[in-house]
Amino acid sequence: MEKKNRLILLYKRRTFTEKINDTFDFLRENFRQLAAWLTYLLLPVSIVLAVSMNDMMGNYAAAFGMPGRLGEELDSIVLSYLLMMVVGFLTTALGISATYGAMRLYEQRPGRLQGLGLKDLVPYIKRGTLRMLLLSLLAVPVAGVAIVVVAMMSMLLTSMSVALGLSVMLLLYMAVPLVLLPLLLAAPVYLFEDDTTVLQAFIKAWRLGWATWRGLAAVVIVLGTLVYIIIGTASLPVYILQISKFVTTSSSEVAQPSVFASMGMYLLHVVVAYISAMLSSIVYVGLAYQYGHACDKIDGAGIEQQIDSFETL
Repeated sequence: MEKKNRLILLYKRRTFTEKINDTFDFLRENFRQLAAWLTYLLLPVSIVLAVSMNDMMGNYAAAFGMPGRLGEELDSIVLSYLLMMVVGFLTTALGISATYGAMRLYEQRPGRLQGLGLKDLVPYIKRGTLRMLLLSLLAVPVAGVAIVVVAMMSMLLTSMSVALGLSVMLLLYMAVPLVLLPLLLAAPVYLFEDDTTVLQAFIKAWRLGWATWRGLAAVVIVLGTLVYIIIGTASLPVYILQISKFVTTSSSEVAQPSVFASMGMYLLHVVVAYISAMLSSIVYVGLAYQYGHACDKIDGAGIEQQIDSFETL
């Protein structure tokens, strides 16, 4: 008889090693199901994202090759960048919503994800995407205020001493991501807790994140670095072809890239965008288990979960 994999509970106190192991154990057990769902959702938006990336890089290459055309290409570059930002947000929102929806279904059902189709995940995707939009609408002003404060402090210090101002500015811009790191837990808080408002999600993420800051930083650094290395390796052909395209465009003696070269660049952008979107789920799952660890350690959520499960027997 085939041995059944252990159930990976969300709300459970974990060591760093257990967080990493549970992340990959969950992905390994549900790889086929989750990969199929994410492909169905993320491949179309990756195609659109690749179009905007390819268009922006093409316009930039044209402007780079002939500086006099920079003004003509500026509108196209800005529009392509804005489209890329919108589609990038949609990619992230769909990826997080689908991943966390799958994690909720996994723990709620005796059969876990077996026998489920995409239609079973749709309510979680709709709800999660809307909640991610609300989170973004609040996160952008928060990040904006932090950047403005850093810029004002840097300008004030620079007026007294250029060297001091630049040094402090560099330190502050390095410190801002570290200070705002706890807010990475806002997405799991808001998507796993149905009765939490967006403001409550940020407050709770801030509280849990600071209480478990070292563990959160370790999970983000390890999983983020792993994903970054894989994506960076997959992106090397794109960088090489893009540099070649810049050189070709800027040289009047070299023929313009062929249709096949342009199509190859576009397909590579699609592949990189798709791989990036898929691999990001590793970080999402890791953050979810970091959130579950923090909830159990700080608020005792794991004990409450066990009591609720006992009452339903």
